[in-house]
Amino acid sequence: MNSSAEDVNIKLAKAKKYPELTKQLQSLGLASAHDEAMEPVRIQIVDPGIHGSKRLAKRGITLADAQSYVDNAIVMFKQSADKYLFIADNGSSVVIVGGRLSTAFPASWYDEKQLRKIEVIKEWMQKMK
Repeated sequence: MNSSAEDVNIKLAKAKKYPELTKQLQSLGLASAHDEAMEPVRIQIVDPGIHGSKRLAKRGITLADAQSYVDNAIVMFKQSADKYLFIADNGSSVVIVGGRLSTAFPASWYDEKQLRKIEVIKEWMQKMK
């Protein structure tokens, strides 16, 4: 593991968790039982991967767009031991810890459920200020 991957792992381990937000989203059916809401940690996408590349092409977005979703995320969800979903106003990316893109989609692909999820997240964050 290179030093930047080690740095990311340290940041992920120290990231602030939002258990109240997680529970609220789960109770509303807006997050799965495995999702864990957390403070976003910047992960540099270094490999679009085959699947990620196909998703980018299908959705008419670039790797830079996918990275911007990570960089501008309002929240991050730990989906599994090494997979994180970054949600931003302009789109979302799922990134594996080593920097491989799993998938990404622009905000124009957000459905009503995703828009409601973002609304709940923003309301919760506003209350936490």
